[in-house]
Amino acid sequence: MAQSVPMEIAAGAWGDPADAARLPELWSALARLAGSGVGVRTDPRRGGLTARQLRALHCLRNDGLTMRAFAQACGIGGSASTHLADRLVRNGLVDRRADASDRRVVRLVLTRAGTELADHHRRSQIDALSGMLSRIAPERRASATTAIDRLTVIIGGQPRTAAIDCPTLVPSR
Repeated sequence: MAQSVPMEIAAGAWGDPADAARLPELWSALARLAGSGVGVRTDPRRGGLTARQLRALHCLRNDGLTMRAFAQACGIGGSASTHLADRLVRNGLVDRRADASDRRVVRLVLTRAGTELADHHRRSQIDALSGMLSRIAPERRASATTAIDRLTVIIGGQPRTAAIDCPTLVPSR
């Protein structure tokens, strides 16, 4: 059940109480889009992946990460990152490897299956979002993409960097 937004707070931010009243609905829609496993089985009870597992795959897409960087990129603690990595390794999506410059450091890297799944999920999300944006008049698309970009930064708490290009997914409850 969506929490209601106090009208005086929302109206102050949005100016129009009718727009403010739609905030919980908009938030739910964004959460569904951000956490959607478009094209990927995402029900863990049926052998699929959780939103956190999908996000972890995306975080590892480039050259992998050390365990510490992985935990930081996923926004979780060390113990939780170890459990998450264990599940991904068990599913054949990630390998643990010794770091080339320091063998004491463990790096997580995607397996071929993990790379294919992350790439498939990324393409599916892009296709889904492109389809949604195509229903917006061309002269308004730039505003929509700017708003989505700003929300991504706000929700993620920080802009993404080239070093860790990790999509911000709203965790499912």
